[in-house]
Amino acid sequence: MPAMVEPVDGAERALPARVIRTAVIETLHGAADDPRAGRRLAVVQATVAFVLRDAEPFAVRFGDGDVVVLDGEDHGEVRLELDARDLHELFDGGPHLALKIVDGQVDYAGQVRRFLRVTGILSSLRDAYREHLSHELGGAVR
Repeated sequence: MPAMVEPVDGAERALPARVIRTAVIETLHGAADDPRAGRRLAVVQATVAFVLRDAEPFAVRFGDGDVVVLDGEDHGEVRLELDARDLHELFDGGPHLALKIVDGQVDYAGQVRRFLRVTGILSSLRDAYREHLSHELGGAVR
């Protein structure tokens, strides 16, 4: 089932995987520009590859006080294989990623616990993420 969003007009609609990917990357760029968020995310001290089953993969290097987004999947000490919907829920306050791993919805390789330490921080970026979603969809989202 695709991720859904409720635009201002009240009609729920599916989110394309590429829109989710773009909004997540833009949200991470914003977090990288914020010294406080960048410092908090840097505790991962690893590169995490997001291998999306329904969109292009990307990786994020968390460390040394910065967050750097990289194209492709061949960069990660930690690798997550997931649907764009799972990525959307990670940034939009959905079910915790650890539960999705336990349920087998998300596959991983490497020291995933390093990344799980910051999933709460990513959820706290919900407002920025929703702004980027809104921009990508050409209108406001609730």
